[in-house]
Amino acid sequence: MLAATAANREYWEARNRERLAMIAATPPSPARTALYAKLAEQRARRLREEAGTCREAQTRLTDS
Repeated sequence: MLAATAANREYWEARNRERLAMIAATPPSPARTALYAKLAEQRARRLREEAGTCREAQTRLTDS
């Protein structure tokens, strides 16, 4: 039983290793590239807005 389990695990590890290598070698689709660009833009905008909010709060505390 243990030998069969070990052989089964080795088979699936090898198969997954081949599959993951194939996936890693495949370039991203244009849709995925566009999605990542949109997410990066939204993240940058959010960080700029948060930085502005922090500066405004700090200015109010300093002015008080």
